[in-house]
Amino acid sequence: MYLQDFTVLRPQFETEQKSALEWMVGAHSAARKKLSGWQQGDKEYEAFRSELSEKLMKLGLGNGKIQKRSSELRDFFHSDWSKMDIFNVEEHPEGYMLDKRMDFFNESASRVFEEFYPEGSKLPAHLIHTTCTGYVAPSAAQKIVSLRNMGRETAVTHAYHMGCYAAMKSVRMAMGHFALEQTPADIVHTEICTLHFNPTLHSTEQLVVQSLFADGFIKYSLGERSEKGPSLKILTVEEEIIENSIEKMTWDCHPSSFKMTISKDIPVLLRKSMKGYLERLFKKAGRSSWKNARFAIHPGGPKIIDQIASHLELAPEQYCHSVEVLQNCGNMSSATLPHVWDLMLKDDSVKDGELIVSMAFGPGLSFCGGLFEKRGS
Repeated sequence: MYLQDFTVLRPQFETEQKSALEWMVGAHSAARKKLSGWQQGDKEYEAFRSELSEKLMKLGLGNGKIQKRSSELRDFFHSDWSKMDIFNVEEHPEGYMLDKRMDFFNESASRVFEEFYPEGSKLPAHLIHTTCTGYVAPSAAQKIVSLRNMGRETAVTHAYHMGCYAAMKSVRMAMGHFALEQTPADIVHTEICTLHFNPTLHSTEQLVVQSLFADGFIKYSLGERSEKGPSLKILTVEEEIIENSIEKMTWDCHPSSFKMTISKDIPVLLRKSMKGYLERLFKKAGRSSWKNARFAIHPGGPKIIDQIASHLELAPEQYCHSVEVLQNCGNMSSATLPHVWDLMLKDDSVKDGELIVSMAFGPGLSFCGGLFEKRGS
């Protein structure tokens, strides 16, 4: 089985990381002013804005961190609060409630599917829609099947709310479809993480989350090897849950948005479990060593990449694609790892036959990964 035919669709708006953080400072400050009854120029207001700006810039800016990221929301590109689609924080400090956010998600995800499958295109036998950031029924995947009159030919599967490791779960689903029927499957990720920004949450943990996440859309296929370009041969997949770690990461539905909690202990927990996990992964694939393999690490943040690379004594060229995606796109939840795969397939320095270790993490605390082999470079 092979992963191939990757197509990236960038969100409508892109900004430098510094500009995104400056906008967030403005949104936090306006929300806090509304809730506290402050006036522009009050000492408390100015002190809050200054302290929050210093903290957010320290968390989100620097070498090796995100340089730019994208959003489907035009809100992040102006400060006329009365004209915001979601973040009219002077009237609604948290932003609009979840119903309006899901309306926005529905419209955007539907547009993405129509761009991925324009009029006259053929849909696969199985279509897997993967997202952690929005749910409506019927889904954008079901709507495109209906719109293209493919209801008898294409079955839809929803892979929802799993977190950043959902790409590997979706690949496993597609493998099951292929093993059962020998028919290809497409996987489509529609992640609009910026939709869940909440400017009333000012803790360091929440500022870390807000400084990392961005939007991303990608489509790819699983099936027999195509001759149209390079592909990733799937050697094995493996998933595990780290013991006694369920409270370390959460992704919950709240009245206004989805809320993530993320512990500072996560990089340490992942590092402690890493070598044992890799040993089991390679044994399952009948391989012995990851010394010269390439690594597609889900870039949950700079510290996760750095600690894994240091612990495994990886050379920069072994994990540089994960760094590039983080810096240029941010953390796009489940869509992030497929962006790394796409980059590796397009990179001629990744040679035919090279092993690629893929790994992503999410609530559980879950390890999901696979061992691939590049073909047709």
